[in-house]
Amino acid sequence: MKRLYECVLALCVIAACSVAHAINWTTNDHPVAGPGGTYPAAISGSNVVGFYIGQSTGQRGFLYDGSTFTTIEAPAPAFNTWASGVDGDNIIGYYIVLTGPTTSVIHGFLLTGSTFMTLDCTLPGAVSTLPTSIDGGKIVGVYYDQTGYAHGFQYDGVAYSALDDPLTSGSTYLLGVNGNQVVGYSDSRAFVHDGSAFQTLAPPLAHSQSTVAAGVDDGNIVGYYDTYDDDDFLSSFQRSGFIFDGSAYTTINHPLAGPQGMTQPSDIEGNRIVGSYRDAAGNFHGFIAIVPEPGAIWLAIAAIPAICSVRSRRYAVR
Repeated sequence: MKRLYECVLALCVIAACSVAHAINWTTNDHPVAGPGGTYPAAISGSNVVGFYIGQSTGQRGFLYDGSTFTTIEAPAPAFNTWASGVDGDNIIGYYIVLTGPTTSVIHGFLLTGSTFMTLDCTLPGAVSTLPTSIDGGKIVGVYYDQTGYAHGFQYDGVAYSALDDPLTSGSTYLLGVNGNQVVGYSDSRAFVHDGSAFQTLAPPLAHSQSTVAAGVDDGNIVGYYDTYDDDDFLSSFQRSGFIFDGSAYTTINHPLAGPQGMTQPSDIEGNRIVGSYRDAAGNFHGFIAIVPEPGAIWLAIAAIPAICSVRSRRYAVR
């Protein structure tokens, strides 16, 4: 009888450890990316989009379909291109156009198959548009005004509407959307907006105003936060990723992130997370991480009392 309960206890411990630690990390680097790195930004099904920095090509967007990278480049006169969001066959991003020797403007785009459509925010004062996330017919992003402040926008395919954090007098950045939930950050905090109200996101270890909420899927939110000592910033700095399930925060750090490491999740779908990390040499790499779904494990744990009851009755009969 004692051995039975010892076995059950061991199973519980093993299951809990598996949920907490068994993340499967896969590097996702564009083959022609230089030391500047690869930055996956969003995931939808087998498709991952983002951008890379080439040694001679500058910054280019990419689509990775699970086996092959395809470069995404806005048509001339675009200078650099970033892919920032994907939903099915729809890809969004933004690109720079030089308007003078020292001036430029940023335009958004929606790419569906081979059809390229420019997206420019029509809200008053908007001068640059950066779409960041797409879910169905809804796009969120950032626009810059003439004074250089950033504001959040939502676009439903017909009209643009503003969404700024009411707690800040500075900039707001919307980075992820899923259904009615929109995540992002401002000069004051990271947040999730549920369609009617803002909720502050604050991982327990995060330094004040250093949290970025980047992606959301079915109530699960990913992002990153900084920790450091105000008196010794350079040697104490670390950037860690997090998952927030609506009630608790889980910190995630890539195992190859170097000293003063940086792990930056950018999006989540189901149990898959994409993002980037900085290695010990200071180079940035993309990653796809699979976080084990705990359902099966906890189902097994829930069945343990019933097993114990049956075993106990068998011992009593004997």
